[in-house]
Amino acid sequence: SEYSCKYVTEKATYEVWYWFDVGENNPNDEKYIGTAVGLNNCRNVAMTYHRQNESFRPWNSRSYICVLMDDGRRIEKHR
Repeated sequence: SEYSCKYVTEKATYEVWYWFDVGENNPNDEKYIGTAVGLNNCRNVAMTYHRQNESFRPWNSRSYICVLMDDGRRIEKHR
């Protein structure tokens, strides 16, 4: 990555994407659920979404992806 660790973890803006059934590997299942600043906040957005919409299923850390944004462009994917 061309971005510093501090930038990625604390300052970068991310799109947060969620998969309801990640095990099915179906790209049509993905849903944009919001934006976050910093990787921890990205995870928190995904976990909150899960609690509000899928609390009947166990949390799966593979159910979300954080897409680093730079000047309106999708640059890198993180978890």
